[in-house]
Amino acid sequence: MTATNVAADIGMPYRIVWETPQSIWTQFSGTVTFAETVAATNALYADPRSDEVLHAYWDFSGIDGFAVATGDVELMASTDEVASRYLGRMKAAFIVRDPELAVLTQRYIALMQEFGSRWENRIFASMEEARTWASDRHAVD
Repeated sequence: MTATNVAADIGMPYRIVWETPQSIWTQFSGTVTFAETVAATNALYADPRSDEVLHAYWDFSGIDGFAVATGDVELMASTDEVASRYLGRMKAAFIVRDPELAVLTQRYIALMQEFGSRWENRIFASMEEARTWASDRHAVD
């Protein structure tokens, strides 16, 4: 595992861990804003290793709160749909325990499907559930 701690160095509440060349785990903590979510996503897209990612874990299970609006979710989904065109197939698991954030995450997933994204996105209550789903090869092949 290789951790990319650039975010920690500048005080952002996330940490990106490259578990394998095909698997990335982004752990969020504290109160997460839309700008911080965008920064984490941009860090992934800017990394040349992102071309090989098949499994992305977006772990919000340890957050204290969030500041993300419905309009922010729509912007993120449209940006990610474009990225899905050049990054190829990926399973993105969102580990979310906060009910309000789960509603926003479900909206993101619905928009990604509506836009025609090649990514498969799901919400989970735990990393264990997310890893079990991601290890199922049928959805990415």
